[in-house]
Amino acid sequence: MVKKIILSTFVVGSIFYSSFLQAGLNLWSKDSTLQIANSSALNIESSNFQVRQGSLVKDRLAIIHGNPVIFNGGTYESGDLEILLTALYDFDASYPIILNGDKSFKANAGIISDKIWVEGENNRLEGQPIWTDSSGVTLKDFHTTLTVAIQNALNTNIVLNNGVLVLENDLRLGDDILLTSSGQIRCFGHKVLLGAKPLSWPGGNITWSDTPVVQLNNNVILDGRWTFSGVSSLTGNGSILDFSSGKIRVRGDGPLYINNVKLKGFGSGKFEFDRPNSQIRFSNVEIEMNSDYTFTSGGIYVDGGSAIVTKGNIINFDSVSSLTVDGVVLNYETLSVLDSNNIQPTRDLDPNSKHVALLNGGLIRRIIGVQVGPLVLNPPTPFQTIRISENLNVAPTKELIIANDLTFDGSTNAMVFAKSQNPLLIVQPGKTLVLKNVLLQDFNFNYLNLGLESKIIFDNKSKIVLNDSQSVNTTYTFRGDTIIDGQGKILTFDDGGGIELHSSIKFENAVLYGISGSQLAGWDDSSTMTFQNVTLYLDDNFTLTKGHFEVIDSLDVVGTGSFIYSTDKSSIIWERATMTIGANATFYYNPPVADRDLIIFKDDRSIFALNGGTLVSSTTGMRLLGGTFQVENDAFVAGSPSNVTSESIEFGDGVNGYNDCIINLISSANMYVLSGAVNYNNVLLQ
Repeated sequence: MVKKIILSTFVVGSIFYSSFLQAGLNLWSKDSTLQIANSSALNIESSNFQVRQGSLVKDRLAIIHGNPVIFNGGTYESGDLEILLTALYDFDASYPIILNGDKSFKANAGIISDKIWVEGENNRLEGQPIWTDSSGVTLKDFHTTLTVAIQNALNTNIVLNNGVLVLENDLRLGDDILLTSSGQIRCFGHKVLLGAKPLSWPGGNITWSDTPVVQLNNNVILDGRWTFSGVSSLTGNGSILDFSSGKIRVRGDGPLYINNVKLKGFGSGKFEFDRPNSQIRFSNVEIEMNSDYTFTSGGIYVDGGSAIVTKGNIINFDSVSSLTVDGVVLNYETLSVLDSNNIQPTRDLDPNSKHVALLNGGLIRRIIGVQVGPLVLNPPTPFQTIRISENLNVAPTKELIIANDLTFDGSTNAMVFAKSQNPLLIVQPGKTLVLKNVLLQDFNFNYLNLGLESKIIFDNKSKIVLNDSQSVNTTYTFRGDTIIDGQGKILTFDDGGGIELHSSIKFENAVLYGISGSQLAGWDDSSTMTFQNVTLYLDDNFTLTKGHFEVIDSLDVVGTGSFIYSTDKSSIIWERATMTIGANATFYYNPPVADRDLIIFKDDRSIFALNGGTLVSSTTGMRLLGGTFQVENDAFVAGSPSNVTSESIEFGDGVNGYNDCIINLISSANMYVLSGAVNYNNVLLQ
């Protein structure tokens, strides 16, 4: 039978506990309850108020204050929180819950707003607590130990103060959660899994011991020191560990296994070894250096393909330190910096492999730098990103050969091409080169040599600057925001030549020949083609069925073909820009939806001009709102044969003077209406 003592008043009352129960509070059985109801108070004057079994229940608006409650296996309940405690609970303190040696805290899945203070040894934290405070647990000092056996993700920081955490199972840290200051984590083979958001780990020395496994789940900036004691693992899941201001230390022999991570800031960030036999083993690790570094103790052992981006920095193994590459390739990249044998000592200075040893066919290979002869890019991992830190010159005898799938990131630098009658950029059969964030200066499409089923993708922020008039006879893929600057030259699309567009392309200062609907593929509703100071020569019809176009400065459409507008997206003629339809050319407005207003003028300086050309509208009709309609020489207009106003070619909307379209006939110009109706519907322009 459950027995309850309920202390309450109808308004605000108080119960005073003095020393008459010196033996503590014994609630008959574990099912007994002392409940402090809303608007009631329990004032504890005794220093020996103990709950040995049963439950102390505090309603949300109840008050408990005075001396601490001593829990010896009793339960504290408040709201949805239920805690089995062997601890002091001081409701008036800034750290109400005190584990002061051989004490425990076990919570169900409830919200806890009170902080925990831990001192002494053999304390325990269990259950599924959820804190509202970002620093809910604090250890006193190096004499303090706390065993952590919670089942949920820890959602509060633990302040170690040189104390010790002991893990009984994997410890999952919530997003933005840290183990702060200095201290030791005794893992006993269990994992510590960091949160899924980028994290800045502050200063201090964290020692991971007893077979620790530390797992990153997003990028981490390490400003302190992580010490790994004995056999340890650090896995990155492809994340970046930036230890530019930090240190990674190996205590004892190790080894410390580091895998699937990018280590950034090596140089100012340091590896430390306690003894000559201390070892770090790399597998699938990329190290980016920011300064020279000399090892004087310990060993680096590479048994899984890895890379070091040395740039212009030197990594040296001296004294009793060593580098071993066992059965794999260790690539080092100088990027565009002149190679100086950046991993030292070289074989001639280390003939007995005392410092640098290659086992079982292991290889150290430079894959990029200032080349003598062709530069062959052959990263061990497909689509590995190769970056340059300054311009890269490509010229006869200094060709660029792509031997594996890769992404070339120019970091806003240029790939500068010299004049050549032969290919300068060669992609071997079946391989794909992705160019991004790079300027291709003095480029010619004839410089490209693609092997069977090979491919070049001009990706986001790539810009091509042509060196001369030239032809395109292959279909190339453009992704993201890309630019072709013709420098006033002619770019001709021959049979088989074309653009597969995913997103946006801008043509600048170019004369484009041979563009037709068959030479553009991959368009979707988000695709944009921008013209700036471009002449578009049509010898066949060009149909725009998806996406839209934009005009900056000028677009002249000439030739004998038609520009057929069959998209349901709006296109823009920007302010001070002119789109001109030349003699024998036609602009045919034929959208798939009943929308007459898809050609947008940014202001009255936006001009749509007929210079001997023809404007044709389908039964949808076409309405020009704002901007200027300009006629030069003999020009022609043809609308729907029905002569219905709603299907006409209309100027203005008859409602808003802001939408009036200026009609400007240049001297001696003639405009002929071949069919249909033209509706002048301006309000202010009469």
